[in-house]
Amino acid sequence: MSHIGMDIGSYAVKVVSAKVSGTNVNIESAHSSYNPVGQFLPKPGAYQTKLAEAIKKLLVDNKLSHLELNMALPDSEAFSTIISMPVLTDAELASAVQWEAEQYLPISLEEVNLEYAVLHRPTSKDNGDKMRVLLVAVKKEQSGHLLEFVQTIGNTISSLETASLSIARVYSGRSISTASSILVCHLGALSTDIVILQHGQLMVTHSFPIGGLALTRAVERGLSLEATQAEEYKRTYGVDPDQLEGRVKAVLLPVVTSILTEVRKSTQYYQSENTDQIKEIILSGGSAYLPGLVGFIANQLSTEVILGNPFDVIKAKSNQTLPQDVAAYTVALGLAMRQEA
Repeated sequence: MSHIGMDIGSYAVKVVSAKVSGTNVNIESAHSSYNPVGQFLPKPGAYQTKLAEAIKKLLVDNKLSHLELNMALPDSEAFSTIISMPVLTDAELASAVQWEAEQYLPISLEEVNLEYAVLHRPTSKDNGDKMRVLLVAVKKEQSGHLLEFVQTIGNTISSLETASLSIARVYSGRSISTASSILVCHLGALSTDIVILQHGQLMVTHSFPIGGLALTRAVERGLSLEATQAEEYKRTYGVDPDQLEGRVKAVLLPVVTSILTEVRKSTQYYQSENTDQIKEIILSGGSAYLPGLVGFIANQLSTEVILGNPFDVIKAKSNQTLPQDVAAYTVALGLAMRQEA
């Protein structure tokens, strides 16, 4: 059975179709379409209709219409946290998780749909270790809005999760086989998501509202360019100091520095709780292709930095030519890899 992952990004909508059997992933197709409204999910009205039409065309043109979709909410649209708890059975956890969630959620439980997943459960209560549980809460109004939107394009939602979970699903194997602890920095249009994995287990998630659009606006303001020209300059010259006498790098640097600050914070938090060091940083998302960015971050953080290829990481098979900007498809691929519980 095919699984369809759809990632509605603020810059583009990405879809990946795959057949998954155990650890075998066979990619059937990967496509994208420009998001004409620049939002994840606009309120009902002309903008929502315009986005629905663009998505419907993307699905119909690629023979993916009327299939159930695995979808992701931007982390900014949900509340998620990883908590430590005494070792409990599934039945005990089901009773305790509501009380635990009340301690962490900034809004009433009555206003949200709450889901949880055990990330780690020690084999014995006597060894002193605690279990780690991921809590995810989404406002009922938001999830209802998304369900209604998908119905307008003639599809239904099979599953819904946060983008960070999709990213973690793709790269969990790499933190087992290549490096014990890795950090994935997924650079989207409006936000950046940080995921830290240790031996395949999700340890830290962090999202902040700085992304590709902030980089474009920095070029637009700093060099007095129109938005389309600023986007072109950003993508062509990036933070390469040898291009245009480093003028584009100079105006991008404050935004890149802000992103690096959040990466450092996440790393420091992780290492305050764990003895493992981050061995590798993987750049993901559309803005990961900024010229010179990999080398600049590696130099600033003194850590190995690579440009991620999610299809290569999972050794996916494909009968079709994959898109060139593969790093932008990380979330959509993670969604397509999701199997029925």
